[in-house]
Amino acid sequence: YPSQDIIGAWLSDTYNLGAPPAALGSTRASAPLEPPGNVGGGAAPAPMPAAEQPIDLMTSGTVDTAGLVNGAWIVQIGAGPSEDSARTMLSDAAGKVGGLGDFRSYVERFEKNGQVFYRARFVGFGDRDDATAMCNRLKDANMACLAMQG
Repeated sequence: YPSQDIIGAWLSDTYNLGAPPAALGSTRASAPLEPPGNVGGGAAPAPMPAAEQPIDLMTSGTVDTAGLVNGAWIVQIGAGPSEDSARTMLSDAAGKVGGLGDFRSYVERFEKNGQVFYRARFVGFGDRDDATAMCNRLKDANMACLAMQG
């Protein structure tokens, strides 16, 4: 392996993003805030559509990630030197953190500096807050994590 960390600086707890951004100063409203119309009355909200059943991608072979992750929030738990090592990471994480198995898991091949690695990822988080909350649960279980938008 090269002298650099193969997974990258995002896994390091000591990674420093630099100084915090400068204060924005004071702001003032450009227009008065109008209350939303039809609050507390009217028709009931539309029912939520039935949730899709999770798909076990860990045993399904190659995954086309183009339609799977486009715009979705992803939680990456690491990268390994082989597809099997990445699948083991996914399986271990799903076993350690309750609810993680409800999300779609997949392995993504990538190349860096002439070496091939495999990313272990879960997809299907509703928004940044959901992905970050899962990352915090993974970190509580002493696992690495990175939340990102696909």
